Amino acid sequence: MTHTFLRLRARRWCSPRRLAGLATVLLAVAGSAAPASAQLSRVGSNPSLIATGVRGSDVAFDPANAVYLVVGSYGQTWGIFVNVAGVPVTSPFVISGGAGFAHYPRVAYSPHAGGFLVTWHENVGSPNFVHTRMVSFPNRLVSPIRIIESSSTWWESGAAVAYSPISQLFLVTWRSGDYLIHGARITLSGAPVGPTFQISASGVGSRDPSVAWNSTTDDFGVVYTGFSNAGATTSFARVTPAGQVIRRNTFNVGAATFITDVAFNTGTGRFVAVWSQNGTQGAEISAAGDVLGQGLVSTTTG
Repeated sequence: MTHTFLRLRARRWCSPRRLAGLATVLLAVAGSAAPASAQLSRVGSNPSLIATGVRGSDVAFDPANAVYLVVGSYGQTWGIFVNVAGVPVTSPFVISGGAGFAHYPRVAYSPHAGGFLVTWHENVGSPNFVHTRMVSFPNRLVSPIRIIESSSTWWESGAAVAYSPISQLFLVTWRSGDYLIHGARITLSGAPVGPTFQISASGVGSRDPSVAWNSTTDDFGVVYTGFSNAGATTSFARVTPAGQVIRRNTFNVGAATFITDVAFNTGTGRFVAVWSQNGTQGAEISAAGDVLGQGLVSTTTG
């Protein structure tokens, strides 16, 4: 098990929160050399934010207050606010309740809530469940901890979360212990609305979900890997804010597919998905869920 200290590195030219944001750029410039002005480089210092080991971390940005919320978990879920230079503007604070062992947090921002939804897995008792809490700047904890009622969750991948400004709902997705992808809709107060629902198809294994909101159609794209009799897989699902799965597309079958990420490109009206498969593979996916292009984003070296 590898422990890392929580840090935030400010980047010149772009600051992708996750790999899919960078993949969008890589796909756009594929085949041509990037100009010097478009090279990634660190800006400023790289301070240790929370002096504790973490099992999973994430970050999201609040444009109204120009602060990032950085979260990490190992036993407790911690948060800290930092400014655009990566300098802490609050002390670290505990988000989880401490009754169980918390790990693999995720975070998304809502301008309508004026804050962030933080998710994490925690075993209060024997099984793990997804926990949620609303956090805002500068007040920090602004809601109680809530547990999403479901079957036990798989804790080695985060409960991914995206927000719809039109429907003013979060969608949280996670893998259950029996290799299925589930979802829950969360209100601005951090409370679940309606029952949880299954996103992946029954009868095949699924894991490592990620989710992004489509601003054109006001629905969500969920990308996940898995396995079937044919081999390891990568799949895409369209989910409405009402919790309806309106499309599933298993578009890739290969060996050893794992961790995923997905982002929505508002300029093209398409999703960009990435996943681990002997390097980092990527695909451009239409709003309807059709794969428009697919290929290698990066190798395992370099």
